[in-house]
Amino acid sequence: MMKRLSVLLLLLGLALPAAAQPDSLSVPKGLQLDTVQIKRDFVVNDYSTIGFEGGAVLSNILFNPPKDTKFFLNGPAFNLMFTHYSKLFGYMPYFGFQIGFAYTGGGYMFKMDKETKITPSLDGYKAARWKVAEMPFLMLFRVDAPHFRIMAKAGIYAGYRWDIRRTVHDSYADYEGVVITGFSVHDYTDKWRDIDNRYDYGLEGGLGFAFVFDPFEFHVNALLKYGWSSLYQPDYASPYYYRFAYPFDVMITAGIHFQLSRRTGKSKAQLRREAYDAVYNPSANEEIVPVQ
Repeated sequence: MMKRLSVLLLLLGLALPAAAQPDSLSVPKGLQLDTVQIKRDFVVNDYSTIGFEGGAVLSNILFNPPKDTKFFLNGPAFNLMFTHYSKLFGYMPYFGFQIGFAYTGGGYMFKMDKETKITPSLDGYKAARWKVAEMPFLMLFRVDAPHFRIMAKAGIYAGYRWDIRRTVHDSYADYEGVVITGFSVHDYTDKWRDIDNRYDYGLEGGLGFAFVFDPFEFHVNALLKYGWSSLYQPDYASPYYYRFAYPFDVMITAGIHFQLSRRTGKSKAQLRREAYDAVYNPSANEEIVPVQ
């Protein structure tokens, strides 16, 4: 009833000023108020969320000179992320950023050559894995629907490697001497060497989507990480022959995010401000009367 009354008053308000003009407002014959529909635009506010995600990481290393490696499942991954969705330059509502903390992993695993049946090694080890604590910073490009969102992410990360576990190559299993780097392979199966780089940093990016049911959001993400910090010092074996090993990981996560402010509609602060202006600053709400 109130909706019909509001529409009727709106039509009357438009018709009365027009009556004094040569062109008057006319209601088409057969128009019924029951058929009037008010279209509401879907507008997303600038708002923030905080969320927790869990998943798995697939680890690999890109070696230079090249070595035959393979991706392998390297334990769980967890993220605690703060996300802010905002407009670019104040009017393009497709952007945002993420920052947070991540617990993930890294590592390498060599694969056997099909022709020679030989598995490569690195300083007497055929595989290694470690844990990484990192902090990513990602920019977002997004497309929103009332209950769905797709996202593209790109940015940087910085982290720290710890808790390493190395697997000795079969050919070194009974070897008690030292390899070219001057240490016994059995002494460093669970320790970092002085030649290893513990700090990690690089590029991170990927795709994701979310199901949105205010104030909760369910996110699914697939991210690629390419490290710029080699696993070891490039000249540790020779000052003339450099070697590099860059992490290359895939991380797949899913989790729940909670909205810290309203995604759509007016916030409580906005409503309180409008109520205050209506009482103490009524001139701000006065209508502009057209000159007759």
